[in-house]
Amino acid sequence: MMQETENQENQQDEVEARATRIREYLKQIDERNRKNLEDVIKVGFILRQANHIIPHSEFGKWVQENFRFTLAEAVHYMEASQGYEQWLPQQTKVSEEYQTKD
Repeated sequence: MMQETENQENQQDEVEARATRIREYLKQIDERNRKNLEDVIKVGFILRQANHIIPHSEFGKWVQENFRFTLAEAVHYMEASQGYEQWLPQQTKVSEEYQTKD
C-alpha cells in the first residue's frame, strides 16, 4: 500500500513536471507569435509609406523586383498594419520616418 502511494506521488510529480514544460513551450510560442505579428505590422507600415512615394503604376513592379511575395500579399501586409500601431508596445512601434498619414 505504501509503495502504491509512492508510485502515485511519483507519477503525479512527473505529470506536473511535464505540464510545466508544456506551459513554458506555449509561452515561447505566444512570444514568437506576438513578435511575428509585430513584424507583419511593421512591414505593412513601411510598404504603405513606399506606396505613397512610388508612383501607383510602379508599385507592383517595385514589389516584384524587391521581395519574394506578390502585390496582393503586399496589400495584405498594408491592410494588416492599418489601425494596429496603437496596440503595439512602445518599443516595437515603427519609427516616425516609416509612418504614413492615411
